[in-house]
Amino acid sequence: LNSSSSDDSKAEKLSKEKAVKAIKELSLSRFFDWSQPWVLIPGGSYDGYFDFLPRHLRCGPWSVIAISSLTLLISTMFGTGVELYKDGGILMLFEDDMPQTYVAFDRDWYLTLAGFFWMIFICWYVYAHGPKGKVAWVTFTLWSWTIVTIRHGLCVLAPFLPFVRLASEILRFPALLSATLVFSFWNFVLFPFIVVYIKDPEKRSKFLNYMTNFRLTQLHVFNIVYAAINGAFVEPRRSLHMGDAAAASIFLTSYMIWYYCVLDRIGVHLYAIFSLRTPWSSVSFALMITLCYAGFHGWQRILSL
Repeated sequence: LNSSSSDDSKAEKLSKEKAVKAIKELSLSRFFDWSQPWVLIPGGSYDGYFDFLPRHLRCGPWSVIAISSLTLLISTMFGTGVELYKDGGILMLFEDDMPQTYVAFDRDWYLTLAGFFWMIFICWYVYAHGPKGKVAWVTFTLWSWTIVTIRHGLCVLAPFLPFVRLASEILRFPALLSATLVFSFWNFVLFPFIVVYIKDPEKRSKFLNYMTNFRLTQLHVFNIVYAAINGAFVEPRRSLHMGDAAAASIFLTSYMIWYYCVLDRIGVHLYAIFSLRTPWSSVSFALMITLCYAGFHGWQRILSL
């Protein structure tokens, strides 16, 4: 038994040494080198951060069912964009439905300005005081937070610079939907999933304390508040159309490409429930589609009030 334990310990140490070496040797060229394995980090866990996940979720072949579900999802998004292009172009939909009035120095404008400065402060706080600094921007959470922040800034400028109005309208629904997905998936799916997978009581307690700190509470809970105020409650308001759905689809597809073609390959598994190595990810995709559909019609209803 002692010999077996010693062999396992040596094998684990060797695996970690290989992983450390692979991280140091990471370069852009390795992503395009077909002689390299798909998972560039041995063990599929970047610097050991994702060792708490079962090995089969970190490396190994992708599930045929999961790949089929992802392909169907992306094809649907792409097909929607093509159909809209045939009908006259996505931009035309936004231009035809552009709000006519953008007012500066009223209550809504000052509220948007305050929201913009607060969200910029949180960005700085994440960069300067977060444990990973700028690396945090690999997450969907920070992608979402960033476009909500950008839209606040564009809305502040819109009364003075008409050329930013189109961009602010294009970002309206992607900001609303991404914040909805972050709030829903993190608080009701991912967070409970990770808590269940951490078996050690001490590590679980540390995880709970860490994930409920000021910074992450802003990013995972209050994000939906800032997005909703900016995108659905302050003026100018407008109803949603299929161009908004296409814009959100492009945003989501961009992150999926980033997640599966870059993060997965270097052993960064932020959203294990979307791992293509298990057919159960199809359930996650179905849930995401349902949330996107419900999000579109839910925000449409609110904006129509």
